[in-house]
Amino acid sequence: MPVFFALSGYFFKPVETLASYVGFILKKTVQLGIPYILYNVIHFVLQQIGGGAVHDKASFVDLIHIYKSPLSVSWFLYILWGIFVILGLLSLLIKDKKVMFGITLIMLVLVSLFPNNLMIIQRVGLWAPVFMLGSLLRDVSLKDNKSRLLILAVVIAAYLIAWYNFDFENRISYSNPGLWGIIFYISVIFAFMLFSIFPKGKCFDYFTKYGRDSLVIYILHAPIVSVSRIVLLKVGVTNVILHILIGLSAGWLGSIFILYLTKVIPYIDFVFYPTKYLKK
Repeated sequence: MPVFFALSGYFFKPVETLASYVGFILKKTVQLGIPYILYNVIHFVLQQIGGGAVHDKASFVDLIHIYKSPLSVSWFLYILWGIFVILGLLSLLIKDKKVMFGITLIMLVLVSLFPNNLMIIQRVGLWAPVFMLGSLLRDVSLKDNKSRLLILAVVIAAYLIAWYNFDFENRISYSNPGLWGIIFYISVIFAFMLFSIFPKGKCFDYFTKYGRDSLVIYILHAPIVSVSRIVLLKVGVTNVILHILIGLSAGWLGSIFILYLTKVIPYIDFVFYPTKYLKK
């Protein structure tokens, strides 16, 4: 998740005028809003089909309230839109990325010390610094850093050991992780460094090819994994390892297949790339 936000920040460009800001937000509202609504509807329908195999099933009221409380992993789109609104406006006044990063760190401190139940405020405050870190890394050369990469790998391993011993029963909160949230920044820097030194070849080209559609794959994988889990439970498969392996495989391959269909069937990709057609 941190890498997704950082990648979005990597491609973020400050807006120059109020008019361009309004256009920017309208574009992002359409670009993120249509996939957001689609995902929530599909997620709701699949949960109803899943019946008793689904935990924490969403109600129709929950679906109506997605304007403030996204279903499942769609919160990423919701918060990303909020970040664009806030940082786009901020970029009208401030062009220095380091200053903007500093302001987002202040936001992080505030939501950490004074957490609230409004997701759009709490999580924008939490994830905006990760977004800006990605923007900063765009201007930094990460090549020839194998020794630093190794150090970060050791730090991540030590972090996981500490987490296992102190708080393994709980997932790291995406709303208020406290000091555990330091891993978000470490993992982003590690991922960017790793990509910069990754050997160029078929494997590199394969993931680079699909990296262009990473947001679509992210949107698609969750419902596919949910369906695979429901099917496995329906046929009596309860082995956790099998659930993980089959879920990962189904999520990736299923997303790639649907992505392929969107490229060969005219206009079906509108739900993922609406602005592609609105420009015409």
